[in-house]
Amino acid sequence: MKITSFITTALFLLALPVSAQSVQAQGAASSSAGVSAGKAQVGLDVSGEAKAGMQGNAGNTEDNGRGEEQSEADTGGSMKGGNTKATTSDEERGNDVSVQAVEIRGWDTTQKQEFLATVKTHAQVRSEQDLENFAKGILVKDENVEEISSDEDSVEVRYRVPAKFLGLIDTTLPVTVVAAKAQGELGGGVQVHFPWYSFLFGVPDVVSETTLESDVATAVGADLDVDGSLDVAATARLYNAISNVLKTKHDTAKNSIGNIR
Repeated sequence: MKITSFITTALFLLALPVSAQSVQAQGAASSSAGVSAGKAQVGLDVSGEAKAGMQGNAGNTEDNGRGEEQSEADTGGSMKGGNTKATTSDEERGNDVSVQAVEIRGWDTTQKQEFLATVKTHAQVRSEQDLENFAKGILVKDENVEEISSDEDSVEVRYRVPAKFLGLIDTTLPVTVVAAKAQGELGGGVQVHFPWYSFLFGVPDVVSETTLESDVATAVGADLDVDGSLDVAATARLYNAISNVLKTKHDTAKNSIGNIR
């Protein structure tokens, strides 16, 4: 009986470590499963947030990309627009021109011919540069023209007409012809100015102040009697008309200068 009890007790004591290890193993397994489940759950949450964040970032990246593309397109458009505007503004520049005879008087015959070959007719003038070249062309062709200038409302031509100093000495006298639009209304007028010392000179009637004003006004009236500022085409026509009248009057006066007393 004692032996049996002893064996039973020994077996029981031997079984306790095994049971403890089993229970511990089961606990560890349960704990590991819980942790794994927790990790899995946390991983899902993080993954979901990350996914949302990635989608958001992707959207922002796409928007930024589109924004950059749009910006480049806008910039390109602006640059193209700027170039177009520059070209247009070059063609539409104003008519503020001032050229003087001293600028071309030193040119030789070859230089003058080469330059005149590049000058457009008054009907072809489209820009301020065309207008300036046209004015210089008039200076090259007529040595009596001293200066030509203009702005948006007027044209001024300075010309030398035949005269006699004290009725004795053949010479020339500068005369300034101004054709201007009237301020704030249609039409305009022509004024002719001789220098203050002109009383010392005698000039033929054909180049007198009254005659020049009348004849030039007739030649340029159509361009002055238009609403708005003068454009380059109208200014070129005025250059042409005034210089032609003065050239004709000069030649007539030169033939009659001998009759002045």
